[in-house]
Amino acid sequence: MAFTLNLYQTNSDPRQVTKELTAIASNIQIQPTTTLDILNPTIIIGYSESYLSANYCYCTLLNRYYYITSTSLEIGKRIILNCSIDVLHTYSSQIRNCTACVVRNEGIGKPTYIRDNQLPIVSGKYQITSQIYPNSPVGNSRDYVLTTLGG
Repeated sequence: MAFTLNLYQTNSDPRQVTKELTAIASNIQIQPTTTLDILNPTIIIGYSESYLSANYCYCTLLNRYYYITSTSLEIGKRIILNCSIDVLHTYSSQIRNCTACVVRNEGIGKPTYIRDNQLPIVSGKYQITSQIYPNSPVGNSRDYVLTTLGG
């Protein structure tokens, strides 16, 4: 059961579905010798200095993208990559093609204007304001005071 591994460098936010990837190496031949965890695999590859800058990879056998969570140098010119699945990028096409009906939305105002009828707020009866507190422990910043309905 041989497969190939592609190594990348990414600085994209982990919350992004699509990542910007810079290729470091491709088609690295892997021959697993022990059980391979699909969600958090540990992969052993031959040493190359360029591989040490990788923080992201794609496994062809599993058809999944992974974050490289740690890298260890092993004897015999080997590198051990401990990985964790990137569910968002792995399933990005399915995520982008899915449709959904929003039933609940507890946010009011920006960035969303979807009304949540289960919140006990009557239209026109809520107010969002910001006040500068000059004696704030973090300097002149906008701190927020939250009050709730009914006490």
